[in-house]
Amino acid sequence: MFCPKCGRELPDGSTFCPWCGAASTGVANGSQPKAADPAPVQTPAPVAPSAPAPVAPSAPAPVAPSAPAPDYAAAPGAPKRSKKPLVLGGIAVVAVAAVVAIVLFATGVLGGGGTKSIPNGRYSLYGIIPYDFRVSGDAGEQTLELVETNGGTAVLCSGTLVPDGSNSYGTIWRVEDIEFSPEYSSSSTTTDSIRVQFPESIAEGDPTGTWYLEISESNGNVMYSVVQFSEDGTVQAISSSVHLEAADLATSVLDDALSAEDVFNGVYQRSNYRGDYGFSETLTLTSVPNADPLIHVYYLENQNGELHGIVSIQLDE
Repeated sequence: MFCPKCGRELPDGSTFCPWCGAASTGVANGSQPKAADPAPVQTPAPVAPSAPAPVAPSAPAPVAPSAPAPDYAAAPGAPKRSKKPLVLGGIAVVAVAAVVAIVLFATGVLGGGGTKSIPNGRYSLYGIIPYDFRVSGDAGEQTLELVETNGGTAVLCSGTLVPDGSNSYGTIWRVEDIEFSPEYSSSSTTTDSIRVQFPESIAEGDPTGTWYLEISESNGNVMYSVVQFSEDGTVQAISSSVHLEAADLATSVLDDALSAEDVFNGVYQRSNYRGDYGFSETLTLTSVPNADPLIHVYYLENQNGELHGIVSIQLDE
């Protein structure tokens, strides 16, 4: 018979295992125990102790809680525990946290990258884009209004700015919950979405960079404007409206951060357009001196030095 716990072979009829102390079933080799014939009682002869046989592996028995191990590092004369693993571990944690923070800032989750709020103010590209942009409100709850251009006050429509993906220039903004003024109520039935993107330099009153406006209509038409102000002061721009058959090309203008020249040679040439503004010639941007640090005005001049339009950035305090 064998011990049901440690598996050691036991004498037939054993009631417990002398190796692990487990109770025995008294079953020999899987059969029921047989009644033994009475035998004369004899005094056993002394037996010399022998070394126990190796114990077969068994599942560990539950161990009662023991007193905590002594702190040898605190004992006089004992070697001190090295803190290097802890220091290295702390450095690794800090390094990982720094990488995560950098990624979050780069993607705008912590306010970095291109998802910072648009500076509040009024932005006019008169002569290129037929609307002024009026931005107001706190970060995360900003409102964008499309306003009558050239200093007008009539509001075409307004809505809340929300991030809508990004391109190589940063965050693309979509206007949600669009509300049209009564005089433009007919536009509300056709406008499906409005998306914009402004260069980050506008925070300093500088228009340098690329501006985008995309208005998608429910009938599939897309109106877009792309304006590029280069570092050398030259300006290239295109504003056009394409029909349904070219809408997939038009909606990629903003997502793919296409240049004005790419649009002119691509979507513009392959679509049935309804007009363009300013791309037939390269314009020049000339700064106009102004004492107000929140108002920045620039003249747009054609190649003959004639006034083509006015760009103005009026920042709020």
